[in-house]
Amino acid sequence: MPRKLKTITSQIKAADYMEFLSTVQLVGLALKSSSASIDRSVFFDLVEEKKPVRRLSEEYASTNVGKDYFDAEGRYKVTVADEVRTGLLIQFAFEVHMHAKGPVDPQMADQFAKSDLRFILLPYARQFVTSITGQMQIPPVVLPLATAAGRARLTKSRKES
Repeated sequence: MPRKLKTITSQIKAADYMEFLSTVQLVGLALKSSSASIDRSVFFDLVEEKKPVRRLSEEYASTNVGKDYFDAEGRYKVTVADEVRTGLLIQFAFEVHMHAKGPVDPQMADQFAKSDLRFILLPYARQFVTSITGQMQIPPVVLPLATAAGRARLTKSRKES
């Protein structure tokens, strides 16, 4: 667990946070930014050599807190690479607008962003990466259901007979 999250968690009472969670409502969710690049020869060399390392990094933060709302974002980076070469790089961010019973405590919003926002955004991140890799005409990169491992899976396309 990151040091900052431990500090925030120790300052917030569990009962207060649960009460805050019961009032949180998702109002808006949008793709904020994205970029993708591929080096096809490196990508397919890595797949053929069966040694690509597929990595997912994610970062969550609250970005704005108002009287009865807060905004937060999740930033993601997906790579397929080895120690020297990068075959695929996808970077993107989603932002959310949440309403909650006011006044919204910035520590509660930050705690939500760092511990619970991933449960909202990860399904959108999974769909985004699968869709983008499909449009790149490469085997889809499928993000894990849970990101504790921090690794994505590359699925092989079936050859039709």
